[in-house]
Amino acid sequence: MVLGAVAALSLVRFFNNNPGSSSSKNGDRHEEGEVVVPVVVVPPPARLKARGERVTLALGSGLAGATSIPYVCVTIDWWPATKCDWGACTWARASVTSLDLRPGAADRRDLGSALAMLAPAALRVGGSLQDLVAYDAGEEGKLLPDDPDFGRCGDFSVNENDRIGFAGGCLAHHRYDDIDDLARESGAPLIFGLSGLHGRARQPDIAGCSKCASAPCEPCWTGVWRPRVGGSRDLLRHAADRAARNLSALAAVSLGNELCGAGGIAAHLSAETVGGDFVQLDKELARIWKIKSIPSERRRRRLELPPTRSRPMVGPDCQLPLDAIENWNSRFFASGGDVVDAFTFHLYWLGSGKNARQTRRKLVDRDRLDEVDDDIQTWPSHRGFHQRVSAYDRVATAGAPEAQVWVSEAGGAYGSGAGNVTDRYVSAFWYLDELGALAERSIALHCRQALVGGHYALLRRHLGRLEPNPDYFATRLWATLMGARVVRARLLARQQNAARDASAYAHCRLATRGADGFGDLVVLVINSSSRRAIQIQPPGKLATASRDEFHVTAPAAPDGRPDLDARLALLNGRPSFPAAFLIQNFVNRIFTRARRLVAVDQPLDPLHAKPQERLIVDPASYAFFVFRRLEWPACVASSSDLYFDTR
Repeated sequence: MVLGAVAALSLVRFFNNNPGSSSSKNGDRHEEGEVVVPVVVVPPPARLKARGERVTLALGSGLAGATSIPYVCVTIDWWPATKCDWGACTWARASVTSLDLRPGAADRRDLGSALAMLAPAALRVGGSLQDLVAYDAGEEGKLLPDDPDFGRCGDFSVNENDRIGFAGGCLAHHRYDDIDDLARESGAPLIFGLSGLHGRARQPDIAGCSKCASAPCEPCWTGVWRPRVGGSRDLLRHAADRAARNLSALAAVSLGNELCGAGGIAAHLSAETVGGDFVQLDKELARIWKIKSIPSERRRRRLELPPTRSRPMVGPDCQLPLDAIENWNSRFFASGGDVVDAFTFHLYWLGSGKNARQTRRKLVDRDRLDEVDDDIQTWPSHRGFHQRVSAYDRVATAGAPEAQVWVSEAGGAYGSGAGNVTDRYVSAFWYLDELGALAERSIALHCRQALVGGHYALLRRHLGRLEPNPDYFATRLWATLMGARVVRARLLARQQNAARDASAYAHCRLATRGADGFGDLVVLVINSSSRRAIQIQPPGKLATASRDEFHVTAPAAPDGRPDLDARLALLNGRPSFPAAFLIQNFVNRIFTRARRLVAVDQPLDPLHAKPQERLIVDPASYAFFVFRRLEWPACVASSSDLYFDTR
C-alpha cells in the first residue's frame, strides 16, 4: 500500500488520513539516489577468531515508507498467575486483573513512569483471554446486570476441559477507570479489546468442540455478537461518558482476539461471522458516541481519526497460517470488515518459546548457522517473514485501502516468550530488526507483547517493584529518536549481497515540541556478530555532519565475549577495540564510564561525536547515530513535495 504523502507523514497523527504501506526489498545493486558508504571491519583480538569482510551502507534520498506517531505500542494482557508455559509461571501480579492500579500504588507509579518515558507510545489492553471477560457496571462481587449467567465479577478460574485452559473473568468499571487513568496520565493513547464471544454459545454435542480440536472448529459456536450480553454496551457507554468529560485516553476499540478461522484460540469463527460482528460494533459505537454528544471535531483531534470516521475501531487481531491469510481476510472485508480504521494482525515469527536454546541461535552469528544446523532459519532473512507481512499488506490494500495496517501483538516467541532469551540482552536483535523491517513497509503501529508479564516483558518484577529488562531501553531509544518518515538503508557485503550479520534502518528524527531536529537523520545499525566490530565511513553530507551516538552493549562475560544472556545493557561504555579508533574516539569513549541501564527514567545521554571521528559498532551491539543539521532531502521537504522511493 502506498501512502498519500500528506497524511502519511504527519508527525502528530495516530490514525492517518490515507494510510498504507510501501514494500521494499533488498536489492543486489546500487540504485540512483542512493548514497554508498564504505564500511571496514575492525579486527578484534585473535581469541575471538574474527573473519573480516567489507560491507557498505546504502542510503536512499527519497522516502521508503512512513509510520504513525506513535509507532511503538505495548500491551497489558489478561493472564492470571496460574498461567504457566513450558514449566514456568510468569504472570503473577502482571495482568489487567492482578496489577495494583489504584492511585498511589507502587505498580501504578512504576507503570506510569515506564509509559511516560516511552512517550510517544500507545497502550493496548488485550490478549487471549479477553474473549472470556465480562464487564461489571456495579461493584466487584455483584451480579452483572445484563447477564447473570456470567456469575460474580472475579478473576479467571482454571478449566482443564477447555482448550484455552481458563474460564470466567470480569472487569469492573472502576478497574477500567484505573487503566484509562494510567494511560491518560502517561500520555499513552489507549487501545482496548472487547470480548468477541458475548452472545455466542458453544455446541457441546459436536465432537472436539471443548478443545476446539475439529478442523475447522467453526461449527462449534452459534449466535452473533450481542453487546448487551456480558456488559459490552454498558462499558462503551461508560467510556464515552469519560471521553465527554475529557477524562479518557481511549483511542481505539477492537473486538475479539485471535478468533479467526483455523488460527483461532478461544474459538474458530468464520470470516463472514467476524465481518458481521464489526458491522454491529460500528453501529454500536456510532450510536453511543452520538448519544453522548461528543463534538466530532474535538473527538477527531483527541483520537486522531480521519475526517470521514466518527468512531475508533480496529481489528480483527488474527494470526493465521500463511496459506489462509488472503482468503480469510478477503472474505472478512467483503462481509463488512472494511469498516475498520486499522487492519490488525499478530506476529510471532520466532515460533514457540519452548526451545529457548534454538530460539537464541536464530538471533546472533547468523553467518555461522549454516555450519551448525541447516534447519535453523535466521531472523529476518528467511523469506517466510516477508511473505507473511506482504500477504497481510496485499489483502488490506485490496479490501480496506483507507485503513492503516498494524501489528497489534508481537512478542517474538509465543507461549509467554522464550525464557532467558526474549527477556535478556540478546532479544534486541529480533526486536529492533522487526521494528525496522515493518516500518519500511509502512506498518503504522507495532504493539510489543508485553509491557509486563511473561518472558517477553519489557518490565519484570524484582523485590516487589517493576524494573526494566534490556528491551525496554531499545523501545525507549526507538520511540524517542525515530520519526515517522522512513529512509531506505541497507548494509551490503561483497558482491552487493545483503550483510547477514548486520542490518541498518534510517528514519528522519522525531520532531518534538521545541526541539531543533528538523532535517536530522537517525541511522540504526544492528551488529549481531559476537566476533567482529564494523566501521562505517560516511560519505558526502554525512561525513561533514556532527552527530550524537547512542551505543548499547552487553557487559562482558568471563571469556571476554559480550554476555548476551545478561539482564543488563550498557549505554556508551568502553569500546571493545580501542586500537581501531582514532585518538578522538579513544579519548571520547575509553574514559567514558558506561551507564548501566537499570531505571526507566534515567537519562539516556549521547556521545557527541565530531565529523572526523569514525563510526564503529561493537560486536553484538546496536547503535543509533543522529546526524544533526543534515537537511536530508526526505527530512526537510514539505509533505506536498515528498516522494516515495519505491525501488
